Amino acid sequence: MEPTGVIPPCSGQTNASDKPLVVISACLLGENVRYNGKNKLDICLRDLLGRHVKFLPVCPEVECGMGVPRPPIQLFDIAGSTRLMTIDESIDFTERMNKWAREKLKELSFKNICGFVLKSGSPSCGPEGIDVFRDGNILKKDGIGMFAQHLFSLFTTLPVISDKMPPDRAAIEKFLKQVHEIQGFQINGQKARLFCLTNSIQIDKK
Repeated sequence: MEPTGVIPPCSGQTNASDKPLVVISACLLGENVRYNGKNKLDICLRDLLGRHVKFLPVCPEVECGMGVPRPPIQLFDIAGSTRLMTIDESIDFTERMNKWAREKLKELSFKNICGFVLKSGSPSCGPEGIDVFRDGNILKKDGIGMFAQHLFSLFTTLPVISDKMPPDRAAIEKFLKQVHEIQGFQINGQKARLFCLTNSIQIDKK
């Protein structure tokens, strides 16, 4: 994705602490976490979106202990079950990824996540259109990355984009509008809970 212009802040926020928190695949920020020790830096996402959101980089494969470099992996259909395995099917990372993902979701659930920017084509992060293999052939092309599946099971209403999103101003503005709306709901909800708690304490003191 290439930069296409300057995107104005959706809500006038400039301080880092005020920006909505967005989970992003670490390789898109230029971190060398891919299987080959390289990255997939997306300047448009980093520079344009980064002006208006606070990024929380995540690399499921590194964080679950696969290391860098590492054998490339794919999704496989094994007896009707989706597995995350090396291309030669010699190592199955499914249980390791699922265990780590469950712990990661617990961590993320305590943060005010407002959206996701995920690496397209990734068997761990890809939000859609991931190839699923069986017996050396592509069984289907509509899989979802294994970590992305966990994300979507918990954060069911948050906006998601990938580095394959249309590289235009309108698409970026739409995503920014959505994450700022989510942030507004979260702030209002926190204020409401604080109001109820404060009034409850005051009532108890009477």
